[in-house]
Amino acid sequence: MLGLLGLISHNQPLSAQKEGDSVDFMDVFGSGDHVCVKAKDDSFCDDGIEAGDFVVVRKQDSCRDGDRVLALIDGQNAVLRRYFSDSRGVRLEPLTSSKKSIHSSNVLVLGVIVGMVRKF
Repeated sequence: MLGLLGLISHNQPLSAQKEGDSVDFMDVFGSGDHVCVKAKDDSFCDDGIEAGDFVVVRKQDSCRDGDRVLALIDGQNAVLRRYFSDSRGVRLEPLTSSKKSIHSSNVLVLGVIVGMVRKF
């Protein structure tokens, strides 16, 4: 829980909040059981995730087409990708243009990405 100082806009006075206002970041990420993974490099930079960022994942084993997920391929390789079902099973689209799609029938969704935390 962090104290909320106020609202800010470019080159404007700070709009002060009333004393005691705070932000519970678990409310930001929604209900459910959450975990995070730390980005090791910039391989997700097209999606705004940089090396050192913490990607917050709501643990669940199902998702919808287009969701950004944390998944295991063949029970061992962890990936952050966009999930799509197609005629060949599951298609996992990369979060960066430099990677290729992965098609597999052996994908375990560990959770859906709900946020990201960056420390400056």
